Amino acid sequence: MGAIGIVLVLVAETLAAGRTFAAKHNYEIVPNRELFAMGAANLASGLFGGMIVGGGMSGTAANDTGGARTQLSTIAASVSVGLTLAFLLPLFRNLPEAVLGAIVVHAVAHLADVRTLKYYAKLRTGSVWAALVALFGVLQMGILKGLIFAVGLTLIALMHKLSSPQDSVLGRVPGADNFVDMARHSEAEQIPGLLVFRPNGVVFFANANRVHTRLRELVTTTGAELRAVIINLEASPEIDVTSLEMLGQFKRELRDSGVALYFARVSDPVRDLFERSGFLSEIEGHLFLGVDVAVNSFLRTMPPKPAAEQNHTSSLVGKHE
Repeated sequence: MGAIGIVLVLVAETLAAGRTFAAKHNYEIVPNRELFAMGAANLASGLFGGMIVGGGMSGTAANDTGGARTQLSTIAASVSVGLTLAFLLPLFRNLPEAVLGAIVVHAVAHLADVRTLKYYAKLRTGSVWAALVALFGVLQMGILKGLIFAVGLTLIALMHKLSSPQDSVLGRVPGADNFVDMARHSEAEQIPGLLVFRPNGVVFFANANRVHTRLRELVTTTGAELRAVIINLEASPEIDVTSLEMLGQFKRELRDSGVALYFARVSDPVRDLFERSGFLSEIEGHLFLGVDVAVNSFLRTMPPKPAAEQNHTSSLVGKHE
C-alpha cells in the first residue's frame, strides 16, 4: 500500500509541476514521456540503492526562482549536493528543520495564485471548489490521503455531471436552415408537428433513463399534433448498449402512437453500432446527415395529422406516462 501511495504522489506532483511551469514558460510537455523518464530514473536509482526520483514541485520552483533554464541546472545542483555531503555536512548537521521549511515555503510561495482561483470562481464551472477541496484536503489529511480524497470527490462530481446531461429543443432560425436552442434564442421557431431534440453530452448507462424520461415529457408537452421526433446526436459521439436499447424502446413507443422517429448528425461510431445491432435497418430512410435535411424530409413526407388520429395519439402517449 505504501508503494502505491508513493507512486500516486510522485505521478501527481511530477505532472503538476511539469504542467505548471510549461504554462508559465510557454512550452509543451508530453505526459507519457515524463512518466517514462521518471520510471527509467527510478529503475536506475533502485539498481544502485538510491532514493525515489520524481519531479518535486518545491525543487522545480527553487530551480525556476534561481533562473534555471536547462537540464544543466540539475547537473550543477547534483554536483553541489555531492560536494556538500563530502565536505560541508558538519556545517549543516545542526541546521533546524524550520530553516529548511522556510526555504521550501519561500521557493513555492509565488505558486499560490489567488488570481487564478478568482478566475475559476468567475467561470462558475465548479473548478474553484475542486481546487479548494484538494488544497484543504492535503493540509488537513496529508499529501496522500488528501490527494485520494480530492480525486474521489472529483470522480463523484464527474459521475453526477455525466448522469444529469443538459439537453436542447431546437428551433429553426427564420429565413435560414440553422437550428438553435429555443431556450437561448427567442427568435427560433418550432416547426408544427415536429420535435427536434439534442442531448448535450454523451448518452450512456448512467443517464440513458434520464434522457428517455425527458423525451417522454417533451412528447407529452408537444401534444397530439406531434408527427415526428428528430434526435440530433452531434453532441453524443458515442453511446453504449443501454442507450441503444433506450432508443429502441422509445422508437417503439412513438410507433405505437403513430409518430415517426428520425436521427441526424450521427457520428460514425454510433452509426457502426446501429449497424451491428440491426437498429440501422429499423430506421432505414430516417437517418440524415443534417438536421435541416431531416426537417425537409419530414415536411415533404408528413401530411397534417387528422383530428381523429390526434385523439388516438393522445391516449397512447398517456399510457407511457
